[in-house]
Amino acid sequence: MKAALANMIKRYKGILIPRYVTAYRIYENAAGNSKQEFGDGNMATNKDVFFFESKLRPGTKMNLKVLTSKANKTAFLPRPVADSIPFSTKKFAQVLKYFSVQPKSAESKILKKTIEDCETPTIEGEEKFCATSLESFMDFGVSKLGKDIQLLSAELEKETQNPEFSIGDQGVKLMGKSEIVCHKMDYAYAVFFCHSIAKTDVYRVPLVGADGTRATILAICHEDSSAWGVTPPTRIPRQNRVTEHYR
Repeated sequence: MKAALANMIKRYKGILIPRYVTAYRIYENAAGNSKQEFGDGNMATNKDVFFFESKLRPGTKMNLKVLTSKANKTAFLPRPVADSIPFSTKKFAQVLKYFSVQPKSAESKILKKTIEDCETPTIEGEEKFCATSLESFMDFGVSKLGKDIQLLSAELEKETQNPEFSIGDQGVKLMGKSEIVCHKMDYAYAVFFCHSIAKTDVYRVPLVGADGTRATILAICHEDSSAWGVTPPTRIPRQNRVTEHYR
């Protein structure tokens, strides 16, 4: 599969996307309906991903292994190419054939998981879309937010293996109340799971690593998570219905 993908990407010169999303699917993990894992693959050690708003203050320390995980460097394909490739569970046999992947292989499980995530029904107050090309990625954003939009991302000054960070003295900045959050999925080419959940605020959070590395991460605050089904991992009392997480 790797050789086939390399040749395809080389042929179509897919657009490389930098690492500005993490690998978790928030609504699944919060509801406990999936074992899809956060960055390092262990929800128990990523308690700092979910937090209370009071934690958004200078000096707060956290363990953010999502910033030290390896970047997913798969490329976007041009829309005509992406649209010509099967992408559904009903046509999964064709997907495997296209990429020359064995049905019971590890690669097959990864491909199927991503497609299943994209086909998962929305929760109340959520709009979602899986972008398989740069054109569809941009079109979805413009259709929901208009043309006057800003692309925000997590930024890391340099690669580091130390996940210990603290919020910097510059302070947290509210970036807006209308947003679309996109997560890069594990797939043969770039696929972004994009969704917008009602009553959500986005904050830009400056960070300083224990080793001096500077970074910026986005904090997402959901004012009403009651539609998620159960209390999020932070053990927030259900009556509060406020959930915040980093990405």
